[in-house]
Order: sequence, then structure tokens, then C-alpha cells
Amino acid sequence: MDNWGIYTINDQIAVDFLGKYENLEEDFAKAMAQIGLPSDFRLPTVNKSSKPKDDFAYREYYTDRARQLIHDWHTSEIKHLGYTF
Repeated sequence: MDNWGIYTINDQIAVDFLGKYENLEEDFAKAMAQIGLPSDFRLPTVNKSSKPKDDFAYREYYTDRARQLIHDWHTSEIKHLGYTF
């Protein structure tokens, strides 16, 4: 579950670009362009929900205990990438 060490050195981001899942298609295009590959390639969409997208809907699924566990497990990502519950 902990990927922080894959793309950091001494707790600092050590890669040229770090995309976010919530911006996957746009960030993938940026990464492709950054390395000189065509940025018009589209990632396939699989198992897409038919529910309307609501950026805050996920919050209703987390208990206080689950929020605390996620915070404890991913403190660095939350801090460095600007996430909040």
C-alpha cells in the first residue's frame, strides 16, 4: 500500500512529474508530452460507473476510524500533494 518510497528520496519527491489518479487522462498526456511521445494516446476506460461524478461523494463511505487509518498510512502523500478529507 505504501508507494511513497518508489518516487521519493529522503521524503522528498524525486521524479520529474507525478500524476494524480483523479487527473489520470490529463496527467498521462502531460507525461507523454514531457518525454517526447505523442500526447494524443487515450487510456482505455474499463468498468466506468454510471453514477454522476461527485468529487466529494467518496467521503460518505469513510468512518472516522477509516479516515484516521488512511491519514496514518499516507501522511506524506496527503502533506506533499495537498490532499484533505
